[in-house]
Parts: sequence; structure tokens; C-alpha cells
Amino acid sequence: MDVRVRSGNRSYDGYVTNVSAHGIGCLITALNLTDDTLALKRTYEAEHLMQLLSLVSEDFAPDKIIEVNFNISSGGQVDISCRPAWFSCNPSKSEAAVGMRITNDCPAYWQFIKDMEKDPEGPSDAG
Repeated sequence: MDVRVRSGNRSYDGYVTNVSAHGIGCLITALNLTDDTLALKRTYEAEHLMQLLSLVSEDFAPDKIIEVNFNISSGGQVDISCRPAWFSCNPSKSEAAVGMRITNDCPAYWQFIKDMEKDPEGPSDAG
């Protein structure tokens, strides 16, 4: 399931990998380019890659508030606020994983969890 993750003035795209009543896990696969990251992205030298990874790890520090948004099969959108519980970066695969604790009450998320409990395989693509 596609997800948009925002921290500060940067946003990332990725996938939801795990959900629970208290948290969510995401695989971050893309940094959406902004002025502060575009210059770093243009070059592939190791020092610039390390600067980019430094920005990413700062965005997922334990004190940050993270906004997570994704669409659910019922057609609704889930918007939750979270705090990072853990963060792991894999530069060789150009991806990062983050586990987050949900900090706000979101009825759409609770309904999504209930629906997942009823059908752990998730929504079917068969029409």
C-alpha cells in the first residue's frame, strides 16, 4: 500500500509494511525533491550521498512529529501523526525503514485496522 510520509519540510514516498493498533511501519523508497535536497541528489559522490542520508536520519529522530497519509480500499484516506520508534537506512538498496507510534486519534485508521483484522489478506484486486 503506497504511503506519503512528511517530516518537517521534506516528504517521502514508500509503502506500508506493518500496522497495529498503536503503530505503523513503512518502507521509504523515495525522497520527494525540494530545493534543499535537489543539489545533493544531482551528484552521486559519496560525501553528497552521506549528506542526503544525514538529512533523512534527522527527519526520523525520536523527537520529530511525522505525518503519514495513505488511501484505503474503501476510498477514504488515513491521516495520522506519529513519532518515530526506530529507523534503519540501507544505502545499498536506496531505501529506509521506519517504525512509528501513532500519536493522534484517527477514526479512519481504527476502521482500517478493524477491516484488516476481518480480512488479514487485505483487499482483493479481483473485480
